[in-house]
Amino acid sequence: FVMFSTSNEPLAVAINMHSLGPLGPFQVLLAAIIMAVVFGLIMTEIMHRTMAAMIGATMCMVVLALQNRVPTLEKCVSWMDHATLGLLWGMMVVVGITTRTGVFEWMGVLACKLADGDKARLLALLCGVTGLVSAFLDNVTTILLIAPMTCKLCRLVDVDPRPYLIGECIFSNLGGTATMIGDPPNIIIGNMLGEYLAFNDFLVNLGPCVLLSSPIAFLYLRWNFGDELRGRLDVDIKQLQKLYPITDRGLLIKCGVVLGCVILSFFLHSYSHLDPAWISIMGAIWLLVAFDMHHCHEALQQVEWDTLLFFA
Repeated sequence: FVMFSTSNEPLAVAINMHSLGPLGPFQVLLAAIIMAVVFGLIMTEIMHRTMAAMIGATMCMVVLALQNRVPTLEKCVSWMDHATLGLLWGMMVVVGITTRTGVFEWMGVLACKLADGDKARLLALLCGVTGLVSAFLDNVTTILLIAPMTCKLCRLVDVDPRPYLIGECIFSNLGGTATMIGDPPNIIIGNMLGEYLAFNDFLVNLGPCVLLSSPIAFLYLRWNFGDELRGRLDVDIKQLQKLYPITDRGLLIKCGVVLGCVILSFFLHSYSHLDPAWISIMGAIWLLVAFDMHHCHEALQQVEWDTLLFFA
């Protein structure tokens, strides 16, 4: 190779040669093949997505080893998006403790009560609750909380749960898109471009799009599941209220205060410049202290460790 310089002073040049072995010319092709295999395993659901990601990571390490480029453990850890993992962990802890109050089941019963036996109105209420919760909690966790409750309600009132579950999936994605913390891709983008994007930037720019898309999505659900949404529900609200009450009002107040402070801190990100991950982690620690300092393992069991490992 040839080097040119406009400097009038002598320059020292150090060159380190590193052999990539016979696989060197094909490293881009090998990376593409590994990515295709991992995405194929995830899409076909042959195995759990976390296992697929771990297999892909192992294949990458094998290829790097064959190229004499085995990274150190410190280097591998540096490739992880710690801010995204921290934010997800904190919100999972907050949500996990909040579920112990029975508030999400209570919200489902309230939706049935407000629907007044109208299937389409129940769909609108469940979708609305899902979208709103997904905007301030990550949408994967929201579905894991609301979908089982929906199945229980549908079983009790003897209706097909598919329209409600599909609607909740659609609106969890719509609601999660509106904020920086509602969807894992938004979290990653927000952390990578933290110097340029604040929490409110996502809400201001994506919120109107979500509001415009939501009625269209609901009308599609009404059209697609027209037959399933006709008629009225035969539901005993008093029985549902007995089955799904608020189980711990004191803890619910604590969760509400902590979650409110966390969300408020997200909105004030432009002024405080606190990393969203730190806000989430501090909220989780605060709630763990308020929950039970001697039995925190019960709260940590609610964390979706497989999801965190997948993103890592």
